[in-house]
Amino acid sequence: MHELKAEALDRLKEIQGEKLELLDEADRILRHDFGGMIYERARSYWLAHMKIALTKEHGYLGGSMCDFEDTLKEAEEDLEDEFDPAAHATPEEIAANEAGAPDEDAS
Repeated sequence: MHELKAEALDRLKEIQGEKLELLDEADRILRHDFGGMIYERARSYWLAHMKIALTKEHGYLGGSMCDFEDTLKEAEEDLEDEFDPAAHATPEEIAANEAGAPDEDAS
């Protein structure tokens, strides 16, 4: 399971990079080939919204409550937690382990 999640996380990072590259390409096309109000409206609205949703490095004021980078960070933490049994233990299991009680499932 861990290997599948690691591959999925790598792919998500690739997707983020691809989306940022496509946004930069759209920005260049609009700026160079159309310019004026067409470009300014796109830059001020949908280009900004999409970039803010993908990364914290966007150059605009404000941000997103949960952007792509936040999701990647949560996924990385989830992946790390798979190796930490305490991350998935119930409060009772944690208390039993701290007290040195034997594991009930160990037979």
